[in-house]
Amino acid sequence: MKTISIHWKIADPPSLPVIWKEIVPPKITGAPRDLALGCAAGTNDFLNYAFANSFSRSCGWLSHHPAAKDAASLFKRGVALNEISKQDTVQTGNYNIDFFSAQAQIEKVVCETGSFVIVDNSVHIKWPDLINKIPKKYIVEIDEITKNLDTVADIMFASGTLKKWICIGGGVLTDTAAMAAALTSAQITFVPTTLLAMADACVGGKTGVNFAPFGKNQVGRFYFPCRVVIWDGWLQTLDPRHITGGACEGIKHTLLKGDKNLYQEIFNTLQDDKKSFAGILPQIIQIKADVVSQDATESGMRATLNLGHTLAHALESMSQTNNPQNPIAHGEAVGIGLVFALYLSHYECGLSKEFCKQFADKMHKYGCLLSQKSLETFLKSPLNSSTFDQLLEITKTDKKADQNSVYWVLLNSFGNPYFEKGDYKKTASSSSLANSWDSLLAALK
Repeated sequence: MKTISIHWKIADPPSLPVIWKEIVPPKITGAPRDLALGCAAGTNDFLNYAFANSFSRSCGWLSHHPAAKDAASLFKRGVALNEISKQDTVQTGNYNIDFFSAQAQIEKVVCETGSFVIVDNSVHIKWPDLINKIPKKYIVEIDEITKNLDTVADIMFASGTLKKWICIGGGVLTDTAAMAAALTSAQITFVPTTLLAMADACVGGKTGVNFAPFGKNQVGRFYFPCRVVIWDGWLQTLDPRHITGGACEGIKHTLLKGDKNLYQEIFNTLQDDKKSFAGILPQIIQIKADVVSQDATESGMRATLNLGHTLAHALESMSQTNNPQNPIAHGEAVGIGLVFALYLSHYECGLSKEFCKQFADKMHKYGCLLSQKSLETFLKSPLNSSTFDQLLEITKTDKKADQNSVYWVLLNSFGNPYFEKGDYKKTASSSSLANSWDSLLAALK
């Protein structure tokens, strides 16, 4: 059995503030959901106020209201409260990612007596014989619309007093269930069933849910699983659309690492057999595992894992608003975001334009890049300058944005992320953004 070990360290708060602001919601209503989440009455009001007033990760909060403490711990995975000058509390830990080759091994893990097992309904539908063997399970119907605090509260309530959890599903469910586990201090084991969850979502300890109308994964905590169990057999029933989407996350890893062999292997696998990723999954995951072990909370190198995600999250947000019944998938948005980020890297960092074009052509050839027509369908909007302006406005709500300044993860060259003055993120000029959008449109074909 192949195993990858991840060692992590996180400080509280995750990052120190640059500025401090008083946070005073005009009215404390105390939504019923506050109590369901085990939070002080008014937590939702503080979160709404902070988002509505464009508070950033670098802004510390000044308030002695009990709800402010709970809200600050959830806002963009944690901000400082009341004049903290240093990170006094540091937690460390480790967990294993185990790779199984047989269904019987998975069944032994998930059917263990005494565990609260959370299962994505789509997995239950495709694997009824396996899932029905689980003695105590909670079936969840979830998508990006229901990936919210209400679903977190539902999972917490369903768990009762059990503190040993197992989550079977894709990244949307594992993000949500892990946040529920964080709020109840439950130990959680991930059994990811999608390529994207295996390659990315289950590796780094980031939990989070969407907080309408302020964006994707805006509230959450850093909370690590006690174990991750990977079996590539789940991929046999996965929609091809989500295979290519998951591959985009793996491709992103190789762009950052500069692993030319693995970069090509991912594309070769997509061409030869889209569901035979078993041989290269450990290599893909190891790249992110190494980054997380060095920087668990995005205070440094881990920020590079957001390559392509700034535009991707904006695309997802617009699509979910305009076309909630058929939104763009996360991996599809990342594929588009990567092409955009590489062209932006050309205009801002001198990345070879030839490499950008070769990359876009390869993404198109292997089915990792949507056509212009498909993207317009998902967005229900033409890909004109007005739509791009709307997308840029949405990026200002991104977790990495700071006082309405948007920061991008870029590449100087293949395997060489931008890094200057201790920062892996960079602002971009309006002309570079416009040129990159035009280059992206040409690549979409």
